[in-house]
Amino acid sequence: TWPSFQSVEAGTSGAVTLLGTAASLAGALFIAASGALLLPAAPWLPLALFGWFGSWLDTWLGAAWQTVYRCPVCGIATERKQHCGRMTVQVKGWRWLDNDAVNVLSAAGAVLAAALVLGR
Repeated sequence: TWPSFQSVEAGTSGAVTLLGTAASLAGALFIAASGALLLPAAPWLPLALFGWFGSWLDTWLGAAWQTVYRCPVCGIATERKQHCGRMTVQVKGWRWLDNDAVNVLSAAGAVLAAALVLGR
């Protein structure tokens, strides 16, 4: 379930902080503004917001649906199928939805949203 507003270990998929959210927005603004130097006619501010939306989509998919495994040796939650030299046990999420798939889906979602809203 998301959001739970519970404290979690740093690096946990789907975890959100105010600093991280601000950095995500700053990064989206920087990338869009940099792109505007190459394509001056591009609507850089809306594109930055869609980039930021992609970041939020990545966070939501990571928290709600990404697969998580638990190491039977040390007990840590991980995104890896092996840890401490042993196979891990899936404890949540869809097995096929690993971090790479979350990245692709969130980027595609941001591009699709921008295309639908901006009509390009």
